[in-house]
Amino acid sequence: MKLMKIILAGVLVMASGLVFAAGATKVAVLDVEALILGSEAGKSGMGQLEKNAEYSALKAKLDNLEAEIKTLDEQGKSQGLTWGEDKKKEHMTKLTDVATERRETMTKLGRGQEMVYMQLLNAMQPAISQALNAVMAAEGIDLVLDSKAAVHRMSNADITPMVLERLNKLNAEAMENAKKANQGKDAKAKKN
Repeated sequence: MKLMKIILAGVLVMASGLVFAAGATKVAVLDVEALILGSEAGKSGMGQLEKNAEYSALKAKLDNLEAEIKTLDEQGKSQGLTWGEDKKKEHMTKLTDVATERRETMTKLGRGQEMVYMQLLNAMQPAISQALNAVMAAEGIDLVLDSKAAVHRMSNADITPMVLERLNKLNAEAMENAKKANQGKDAKAKKN
């Protein structure tokens, strides 16, 4: 099975070389997650999550649990040889309970981050498409793959930074237009 994957990867690399040599198709990769989280809107959305009281409490809890695990681990290493079987079992039970609580807390934090990420993805989809189309047209790119799907790529095949720059410009323009529209509404309201 592993040999088959290696052979398939080799065939794909050779085939992509032939395609590039023929000049038929220009392929690039895009890291959508890095695009969203690296954008100004993504940073703002994740920043709002960080300010959420429940999320902050979970992060503080995680920090405390990690410190407790470290303390228990150090305690076991330094004093464990002098403990009887009952004390060792008690210590292991405590360590296991804290580790389980830590894992559960990390899962909750992950769910919160994923929820915000999905909201950002849905909200940003039109702007991402517009930015991606602009970069594809400017660079003569025919096909864009998710960066995680690429078996092998050259570093210059990653268009994420170009799309990110274009996306941030589009978002800034949209915010500026929204401000102007609100100022126009405010001026009309003052006249009336």
